[in-house]
Amino acid sequence: MAKKKCFVIGYPLSHTLSPAMHNANFRKLGIDCVYVARELGKEKLAGFLEELRQEDVAGTNVTIPYKEEVMKCLDEVDETAKKIGAVNTIVNRKGKLIGYNTDWVGATRAIEEKVKIKGKRCIVLGAGGAARAVCFALAKGGAKKVTIANRTKGKAVLLAEEFGGKVDAQFEGIDLQEIGKVVRDAALIINCTSIGMKEGECPVRENVLHKGMAVFDLVYNPKETKLILEAKKKGCKTITGERMLLFQGAESFKLWFGREADLKAMQEALERELDRRKNIVRIGMRGSGKMDIGKRKKNIAQMGMAESRKASAGKLEKNIVLIGMMGSGKTSVGKFLAKKMKRKFIDMDKEIEKKAGRCISEIFKKRGERFFREIESIVAVEAALMQNTVISCGGGVVLKEGNMNELKRNGIVFYLKADTETLANRVGWGRGRPLLEGREKKERLEEILGERERLYEKYADETARVRKEKEKVAEEILKKLRIGR
Repeated sequence: MAKKKCFVIGYPLSHTLSPAMHNANFRKLGIDCVYVARELGKEKLAGFLEELRQEDVAGTNVTIPYKEEVMKCLDEVDETAKKIGAVNTIVNRKGKLIGYNTDWVGATRAIEEKVKIKGKRCIVLGAGGAARAVCFALAKGGAKKVTIANRTKGKAVLLAEEFGGKVDAQFEGIDLQEIGKVVRDAALIINCTSIGMKEGECPVRENVLHKGMAVFDLVYNPKETKLILEAKKKGCKTITGERMLLFQGAESFKLWFGREADLKAMQEALERELDRRKNIVRIGMRGSGKMDIGKRKKNIAQMGMAESRKASAGKLEKNIVLIGMMGSGKTSVGKFLAKKMKRKFIDMDKEIEKKAGRCISEIFKKRGERFFREIESIVAVEAALMQNTVISCGGGVVLKEGNMNELKRNGIVFYLKADTETLANRVGWGRGRPLLEGREKKERLEEILGERERLYEKYADETARVRKEKEKVAEEILKKLRIGR
């Protein structure tokens, strides 16, 4: 039976924690499935949804900004999702795409861990797809009154009128600037906007918060947003966004596979990933505000290496991820490193060929580069899930941010840097290299390197200069890892 695939689609997706959470759950339950983030522009949305009909796809989650947009592309939409007016989960049932909304379940469970909804006066910030699910959850839970506050008052009023006609709870829409008039009687305030994802942002002024109120921020990265921190100072009960993410994810999994998720495995994965990202931000910002990007990247790399060196007495170490141009020696250096460090070795290009059942040049010829990149993304996630492994990546792995986000979760990335003269001498003339066919080799290599070098440097924790002997390149990497011979 072919490995199953699940996705999360949206734009942008650099913040998403869903792959870490779902892949941990699959591993714990022994399910042969991989969960991949797919960042899509609007023009690619309909085409990708058609690809979800394939037999090996279980379904996808949907996030900003497509929760409402996808509904018109589906074969069927669940009645609850219709009432909410937004879909965050799509299930592939034998080629038929059915839309559901699990956000409202996640919101309900997250809120009621801290406070009962019934009889409460609530304020919802925002009027998008997430706000729709939260409004439904509040109405379903028996809220007395729900005030929707939005920067565009018209959208808030329209959403309030829409829900007011569907449920028993009382709804009203106001301008966000009018929140001071209603906040005194509110027992619960919920941020359904993206304000808070950037450090220092807060959707409301701190003087609207008061002791005894519960504050729920759907933003989950960072875990403690400025809104949550200000609420704590005021003595409010606080609910962080990863709780809703956890519960809605478990409900999505149940729709895809018909069984309960392992909440503990999912929660632990979320906490690990949030801690990892928090540490990277903290280390990156440490010291002078004038610290250059190179020094920040070096600090982050050293943090990762320190964690790797601590891994002993049965604890597995971080992966070593090799990126760089074709001809930079990633495979030969990787094999040497793996042998030296007594680690497993993966060549991503070979794994792609195994999945496709044909060599890379044939994949490009028969199915095109887009198909190749799709498989590459899946292989990147699978490789990132391994531990104590040296991973040799294809030259174009850096073209998708999602690939590198996955590989960097548990990996230290080394860029094997070489000039075009060296690369041209090492690369065979077009044979097995579809991106070089039909062009003057050195000219094409210069063109590709020009497109990719900034990406190699962006994602690399360290750089190793390519030399004639693979052993010398490997020794430089070992020295930077402080492992030595």
